[in-house]
Amino acid sequence: MGYNHHWSHTGSSIPLPLEDAVSQDLTRSLNDSSNGKLDRLIESVERLEKNQERLDKNQQRLEENQQRLEENQQRLEENQSQTNTSLSSLETKVDERLRETRPVWEAVLEQLRQANESIDKLKTDVRDIKRSLRLFNEDLQGIRVELRELDERLAKLETIAE
Repeated sequence: MGYNHHWSHTGSSIPLPLEDAVSQDLTRSLNDSSNGKLDRLIESVERLEKNQERLDKNQQRLEENQQRLEENQQRLEENQSQTNTSLSSLETKVDERLRETRPVWEAVLEQLRQANESIDKLKTDVRDIKRSLRLFNEDLQGIRVELRELDERLAKLETIAE
């Protein structure tokens, strides 16, 4: 006879005599049932460990990607800062050039204005000269007519005097 432990209400175990065959069958049945559950439990733990390894690798790749992204962002920010500095410098140079060339352009514009005024005055003078020449031509034609008439009268007088 074997002994099986029975728990009392006090929590202590008391060995009880059982028949050996029943005890062995029960132990074997419990062992077979426990071994199957234990094997499934081990398989589950192994799958969880593999999944955990994959998750760890993925997390490591994500952290590496995040690091590269942060480095890229830093480079972009540096480039933007350099671009802003260059743009500011260029704007300053353009403003300086405008200040330097403004007096030149203002002088050129003044010269153009004066040239236009001179051209307008010349146009007026040419118009006046043309009008004067027209009047002069009319007067000259009148003098020619009178001169012809005088020549004709002189010729008559000379023919009469002969």
